[in-house]
Amino acid sequence: MSDIIAELQNDDKNKNAAVIKINASKDEEICKKYNVTDVPAFVFISSKLMGDNVVGNLVGANVPLFSKKFEENVEQLQKFKGKLENLINKAPIMLFMKGNRNTPRCGFSKQAIALLEDHKVSYETFDILEDFEVREGLKKYSNWPTYPQLYVKGELIGGLDILKELAESGELDQTFIS
Repeated sequence: MSDIIAELQNDDKNKNAAVIKINASKDEEICKKYNVTDVPAFVFISSKLMGDNVVGNLVGANVPLFSKKFEENVEQLQKFKGKLENLINKAPIMLFMKGNRNTPRCGFSKQAIALLEDHKVSYETFDILEDFEVREGLKKYSNWPTYPQLYVKGELIGGLDILKELAESGELDQTFIS
């Protein structure tokens, strides 16, 4: 199985996939967490981008089935990454926030909306409270742990603190046109 795993990991389309080998007799906590009772066992986890959900498992050294499940897991990750990229690029200026422009559901989101409105820019919003996977996945995708998050032409600008700094320095308007 080690050769098959190495071959799959060397394929460019699988570059974001990881396989971690665990010694079942030494790592009992992990075995309990993932309900591993027989070896060899393989647990397929969606990825940190999607919240570390178990999406399948396999007991035994069944090479064709392992390859199939591995590739399905990679495909699922690629689809999710594509979903995030489509949302980020839905509009030239995109604000991911709690609530929407008409009904912000936290003070930070309300302040971000006020800044955008003050600068009279056209923007779209996405309510992260409506989609748990997007809410958690976007934090990991952009390596930004909090909301709101502002994207301009597909690039993360930052959160409310960054928006305030840019507004105070007079650079916010330039950010929208660059």
